[in-house]
Amino acid sequence: MKPIRLLLSLMMLAVIFVSCDNEEKSQKPVCYHLEIENGQCTNCSMQVEYDKYKYELSEDEDYYIIAEYLGEKEDVILPEEYNKLPVKEIDSKAFEYSSVEKVRIPEGITKIGAKAFNSSVILKSVVLPSTLEKIGAEAFAYCNELEGITIPASVTEIGDEAFMSCEMLKEVTFEEGVTSISDSMFAGCTSLETVKLPESLEYIGNGAFSGIKSFEGLTFAKKSEKYSVSSECLINTENQLVISGNAKSVIPADETVVGIAERAFAYSDITEIELPENIVGIGYEAFAFCKSLSHVGLSPAMTEIADQAFRSCTSLKTMNLHEGIVRIGKYAFDYCTALEGVSLPNTLETIDEGAFYECVTMRQFDMPNSVKALGESVFYGCKSLEKANVSFYVTEIPKSTFNGCSSLSELAIPNGVETIGKYAFSDCISLEQMVFPGTVKSIEKYAFNGCTKLITIYFSGAEAVWETVDVQEDLSSFKVVCDYIG
Repeated sequence: MKPIRLLLSLMMLAVIFVSCDNEEKSQKPVCYHLEIENGQCTNCSMQVEYDKYKYELSEDEDYYIIAEYLGEKEDVILPEEYNKLPVKEIDSKAFEYSSVEKVRIPEGITKIGAKAFNSSVILKSVVLPSTLEKIGAEAFAYCNELEGITIPASVTEIGDEAFMSCEMLKEVTFEEGVTSISDSMFAGCTSLETVKLPESLEYIGNGAFSGIKSFEGLTFAKKSEKYSVSSECLINTENQLVISGNAKSVIPADETVVGIAERAFAYSDITEIELPENIVGIGYEAFAFCKSLSHVGLSPAMTEIADQAFRSCTSLKTMNLHEGIVRIGKYAFDYCTALEGVSLPNTLETIDEGAFYECVTMRQFDMPNSVKALGESVFYGCKSLEKANVSFYVTEIPKSTFNGCSSLSELAIPNGVETIGKYAFSDCISLEQMVFPGTVKSIEKYAFNGCTKLITIYFSGAEAVWETVDVQEDLSSFKVVCDYIG
């Protein structure tokens, strides 16, 4: 009996030992003191949590990359090494949409990828290491609770929009050694009021500080010969451009400024702007995503509206384009959802692709006969558009020009038009009749797709001419009347 009892006792001890061993392995303590050295907290001796990440080995197999965070902790300390190799990079989107609140990035990390922490909306604190060299585009964009950041001297490359729309960001410090600030780096950071710039700084990108609370707190380590601040405008004095502005900006009305740079006011809270006559042009997305902008006074010296210049200015109701404007750029007013009307000059020659894309409130559009060229999708999705005309000089109704204009009931195509492009009138569900000139030579596929009320097509040319038209669309359900005289 004794041998049996001894055997049973040994078995019970083994079970207890295994159970304790498994319990010990399942508990991965996490340090919250942010005092880490070689993976161990110097304060409490607790270890960094290593198993809550997806890792990828670098191409040369010399180090690991954190590809994804798999944990749910609010306070996170990244590992310095994994499988006896150093961890050197945080991959693109590794923490995107995460619920982390504090992040300590250890020494040894050299790169933070694009969108690595994008939209981590409760992230309040980030400590960047002195080994960091690259911060990717939008790496910390939309981190709405982030309050402050220090950019280490080691950083040599920063992607565009790296901290865009960090709405609670109040203070930024660049350590001595940083030479460049990227385009739109802090655009839309409307609480930012203190920025300390280093003596080593050589370049500030367009729109880098558009929409910040005040430029009074923008301090240079030494007086800059290239940049200056005037009337809440950050100016590149070499090319005489306003490169960043905010809701309080007043554009200088003198020879110190000749234009508004790309994205200079993008994402700002500006409500109105007057461009004095010394302004000869505005750049790409100069006022894009200015949700509160309701009034714009253009300079008489301007000759075009730049591509996407007023994209998604959702409070803008009217625009008056003066004589001298010859071009409206690509998607210049797209998603201006409150835009009801635009006054156009007789000097206008080009309305480029998507110029009024999804302007869902616009009811009428009077195109001057000076217009010679239309881009694709100019009125795409303008579902309230009831009346419109086409210039006599236009020879083509391009692809998707009136696509989705569900309130458009009638449109006369002028003499001289030769081509009706794909989807040109697709889903114009109120369209009941169309009048084509005898100059039409081609009607491309799906031009009238979804035009459920269209019954009659009137053609001003003879039936013999109609027979020569390259009709790629199935028009068998429509009645075609030739020799029409309107």
